[in-house]
This record gives sequence, structure tokens and C-alpha cells, in this order.
Amino acid sequence: MDERIRERLHTEDITARTFHALALHIIQQGSKKVPIVSKLENDTAARHELFIAEWRKQCSEKKAQAKGWRQWLTEEMQWSVPEGNFWDDEKLQRRLASRLDRWVSLMRMHGGAQAEMIASAPEEIRDLFSKRIKLMAPLLKAWKGALKAENAVDFSGLIHQAIVILEKGRFISPWKHILVDEFQDISPQRAALLAALRKQTVRRRCSLLVMTGRRFTDSAVRKCRSPPLSMKTLVKANVVI
Repeated sequence: MDERIRERLHTEDITARTFHALALHIIQQGSKKVPIVSKLENDTAARHELFIAEWRKQCSEKKAQAKGWRQWLTEEMQWSVPEGNFWDDEKLQRRLASRLDRWVSLMRMHGGAQAEMIASAPEEIRDLFSKRIKLMAPLLKAWKGALKAENAVDFSGLIHQAIVILEKGRFISPWKHILVDEFQDISPQRAALLAALRKQTVRRRCSLLVMTGRRFTDSAVRKCRSPPLSMKTLVKANVVI
């Protein structure tokens, strides 16, 4: 991407980064200790193995987990689930593995506590959502345990560390403008990283430019001198600052 920018705009002053690369850059500049990113982030098979192993363990050891998962898979997913120890069915395991991976990823990207996730759900589905979070909680715990054993962080952990560094003032943003593609698709945690960067631009009275994705009719552009808004409000209103 950087090469394409240089070829088209003939400038070295613009840098393109993913959110994870941006977080790592902030950490490298603001901390003496640079974290190691877990190998699991780039090993899909290992992640699937981890989650299925913990899922089977939970279902085999806890009746409430087995009952909850059977209900979720049959009623909501409308899957055909074998009688008896369904968690030992290899076909079901293969089918479920990628979904467990995705669901844990969503919980990681949220960046908040389980209570916050539940509270943010629409009231009409909050009770059901709470049950689903409780079923997924052991898998998230297993993920964190694997990271601890590896002495590493995941991509969400990178962003969290970058936010902490920004909030403590150990990194001063050198950028006059920041452009964000597909803003409507970013996670709350990534929005929090942008909010932390935006606070710096407000103090410095610089312009912060954020662009929305293709699905919006217009790109919303505001100056950082405007009154601050919460990211929750911005996401709900499909407006960016």
C-alpha cells in the first residue's frame, strides 16, 4: 500500500498501516518492552484445536454447558445434533470450530468485560445474549491461558497496550491527519484507539480527518476543534470525528 501511495501521489509523507501495525508502532515508540504476538494469531488450525478441546471439556464435565450448547445448536443454529455425547462427534467439531474461532475473536475485539458486552446488547435479546456469553466464557478464558503460557499477546492485546501508552502520554502523535477506511466496520476497541489519538489532536488543535467506508453516501469530515462526542454515539449515528 505504501508503494502504491508513493507511485500515485509522489510523496513519502503518507504511511498506510493496519490497526495492528499502528498499535505496534505506538508501542515501539512509547515503551521499552515490545510484546511478542502469539503464534496462534497466524495458525488457524491451532486455534480451532484449542477451542474444540475446551468446548469438549466443558460439555463433558458440566451438564449445564452441555444442555446450553445443545439448545444453542439445535434451536438457534438449527443444526442436527447427535444424541448422547454430541461433543465427541467429529463432523460436528469440524463444523463448529470456525464459528467458535470467530465468536471468541469478536469477544476479544470488543475489549471490554463480559458485563459490558451484555449491557451493550439490545434489551430485547439481552437475556439470551447473556446465556451465550456464559457459554463462550470458558473458551475466552482458555485463549487467555494459552497466551499467558506463551508469554505473548494477541492482536487485541496490542491495541489495548497502545491505548494505555496514549492515555499515559508516552506517545505523541506526529500525524496531522488520520484517514480511516471502512470506519463502520471497526470494533469498539479500535474505535477506542482512534478516540485516544483524537484526544491528542484536540489538545494540539490539529485537524483529524476520518473517512467512512463505501456504504455511506458521504464521507463525514469534522475538525477536532468541534465538541467531543462519545464513540458509542458516533457509531450509532454512523458519523465519525
